[in-house]
Amino acid sequence: MAGTSTTLIAAIAALAAGVVEPEAARRDPVAAASEAIAAALVPIGLAHALAERCRSVDPAGNGVRAAALADWRRRNAVRPFEVALAAVAARAPELTDGHGRMRAAAAAQAAETIARDPAACRRLPQTLADPHYRIAPVTTRAAPLLHRLAAALDRATARHHAAR
Repeated sequence: MAGTSTTLIAAIAALAAGVVEPEAARRDPVAAASEAIAAALVPIGLAHALAERCRSVDPAGNGVRAAALADWRRRNAVRPFEVALAAVAARAPELTDGHGRMRAAAAAQAAETIARDPAACRRLPQTLADPHYRIAPVTTRAAPLLHRLAAALDRATARHHAAR
């Protein structure tokens, strides 16, 4: 399946070039694409982990946090990014191997943050307004590129099967 690997690397290079600094994408396109995806996934994971952890710590604030999280997801185009990433993962699961570890790390960080400062639950809406959580520039650029990567993987798979 060498053709698929070549197409995958080329598609990843295109993804990296579209969402990270061009020089970084040229040096190591796979690492650059991974970094670009992580730049969105880390805040997404932390936002969800904090909200989830706060559900039991501060149940009275669940409605406010849910509304803040939904608004944050909308403003940062999280759903389209997740859909595009899922399309790639369905075709090349090896590209998303580390996502489970990333979610576990986010859950651990959320638990530690809230154990240290339970008031962090009340501040979640303000936390989501922090510049570190402004990921729309990454998600809005990455989503169409991820869809193109999924399509390129489909074409490579079709060519591979046709060559058999």
